[in-house]
Amino acid sequence: MGYRKSISLLLVLLLSIHILFIPAVAFDDIGDSDNAEAIETLSGLGILSGYSEGSFMPDGKITRAEFTVIVTKLTGFEAVNNETSTPTPFADVEDTYWANNYINYVNSMGFMIGNGDGFSPEAEVTVDEVQKVLVEVLGYGFRTMNMGYPDGYRSVGSEL
Repeated sequence: MGYRKSISLLLVLLLSIHILFIPAVAFDDIGDSDNAEAIETLSGLGILSGYSEGSFMPDGKITRAEFTVIVTKLTGFEAVNNETSTPTPFADVEDTYWANNYINYVNSMGFMIGNGDGFSPEAEVTVDEVQKVLVEVLGYGFRTMNMGYPDGYRSVGSEL
């Protein structure tokens, strides 16, 4: 089975069995949020994490740097070593930046790349960027070849 199909299968299995095996993660600010169950499930799986003071900020924005951590965990490559860092090809990401190695990983896999001005790690991740990453992680990026970005990823993402 291919790498991407394995990831897809793993995600389906993990999300299917979360009720039986994943302990609830308590955040003091998700309350009756429409996304509370998804937040708790993905947090229990170790894909999402809240902030050190116990909040999740469900209505907050996610930066490109934060999203690189989610993508890395989603693909099962949590073995990113944050003790040592490798320089990125982006002038706006210092070697000591907290997400440097996550940025290197998603860039090397082609999931997220620079935006012409660098990586812009503190910029808000866009819906188009998230859709592109998910389509690529699931192995359907090849279907966007003649449509370009973002239209191709929107089309394939909607179809999937």
